[in-house]
Amino acid sequence: MAFVSCLAPFVMGFADINSMALRNDAVKDDDDRLQALVNAHTREDDHHWGMYLDDLETLGCNRPARPTETIRSHLPGRSNPRSRPSADIPHS
Repeated sequence: MAFVSCLAPFVMGFADINSMALRNDAVKDDDDRLQALVNAHTREDDHHWGMYLDDLETLGCNRPARPTETIRSHLPGRSNPRSRPSADIPHS
């Protein structure tokens, strides 16, 4: 389950991607049916980050950690081969 926390930047930022990149509220539903569908789905997905946090809690992934431990666990390199095996960043 170590990969779950690696998804956090994507999951937590997905609402921003929806609202700033995909959604276009200037387009009226009658003008562009495809954009209207995209707008509707982006609004539905805006709040999925809350489910992700609930799932982390349910899975028992909500343990206290030191900030340096958390940062190191997400850095690519030898001490964290699951994140990016090709990277070689020393962690002293």
